[in-house]
Amino acid sequence: MKGVPFSRARVGAPHSTVTTDRTFALGDAIRWLFGFVRPECLRLGVVFVLSLLTSMLILAQPWITKLLIDDGLLAGSFSTVVFWCAVMLVAALVGAALGALNR
Repeated sequence: MKGVPFSRARVGAPHSTVTTDRTFALGDAIRWLFGFVRPECLRLGVVFVLSLLTSMLILAQPWITKLLIDDGLLAGSFSTVVFWCAVMLVAALVGAALGALNR
C-alpha cells in the first residue's frame, strides 16, 4: 500500500518484533505526532491552566477549614468564622465554575 508507513509488516511469535521495509527515527515520529497537536496548542494550554487552578482551589479548602477552626472557632471569634466561611464558599463556587469551563 502506497503511503502507509508500516506496509508489508510481518508479525511472528507473540514476543517477537515487527519488521517493516521502512524504519522511522524517533524524531520523525515525534514531528509527525506534533503535527496533530500543533493546531490545538492554545486550547491545550488553556485546559492545563484551568486544571491547575481548579486543583489549587480544591487543595486550598482543607487549609481554609484549618484556619476557620483554629482562628475562628477555637479563638471564639465570630467575625473570623464568618470571614473564612465566606472565603470557603467563594473558593467552592470558583472551583465549580472552573471545573465547568474545563469540560
